Amino acid sequence: MPVDRFVWPVCGVFCLSVIIRFLFLFLFLFLLMIMLPVWFR
Repeated sequence: MPVDRFVWPVCGVFCLSVIIRFLFLFLFLFLLMIMLPVWFR
């Protein structure tokens, strides 16, 4: 099937970008929770 050859890389890249975006958001919130008590001390 020639469709799978085009569908899977697009889905893989899209899912990977979504996962990376969620990881950066989680890391940003984690750093924010660490830095807020330091700033408002």
